Amino acid sequence: MLTDRSDTSTTVAEGLRTDGHEIVDLCLPDPASPLTCRGLVEHRCPLDEGADLAITALQHPQDAPSAGTVCARRAGVPVVSLGRHDVTHPDLGSALARVAELGDDHVTATVQVALQQVLAEMGIDDGDVVLHRDAVCEQIVATVRGPLDDPTRSRIAVRLLDAATASGRHGRRRDVAVRSA
Repeated sequence: MLTDRSDTSTTVAEGLRTDGHEIVDLCLPDPASPLTCRGLVEHRCPLDEGADLAITALQHPQDAPSAGTVCARRAGVPVVSLGRHDVTHPDLGSALARVAELGDDHVTATVQVALQQVLAEMGIDDGDVVLHRDAVCEQIVATVRGPLDDPTRSRIAVRLLDAATASGRHGRRRDVAVRSA
């Protein structure tokens, strides 16, 4: 979350924590300089550890540097910018959760397309992809009909890993498993 410690950002953070979400601030907790990038000072960015959603919640969004937003987009993390009027939405937590889920849907769809392409090249009829995520890892599980030898499994896994990486989501370890149905 990129915040300026205003009432706007405090309201959003408190509401999300109440709903059970973990909030990590991209800026250092320095009231004198509220938009100081944590990554530049601490040499590690919270986005590198993985994030489901990046939120900018600023009293005056037009006054903020876009660095947090740019970093989030480069990491492939969906971004939502909230202003002071958005924080009173009664379903804000649920709406933000749905946006975060879209990030997973995008990766899953991208990997599913890659699976269908590689299976068509190999003359295999059908397969399915399921994506599981936690705070540090995306696990991509592909299920393919029929027996598969190890070189074929490896070829499919490499293509799926490449598709997931190209989807733009970064900051998480990725594991790929290819199973026979």
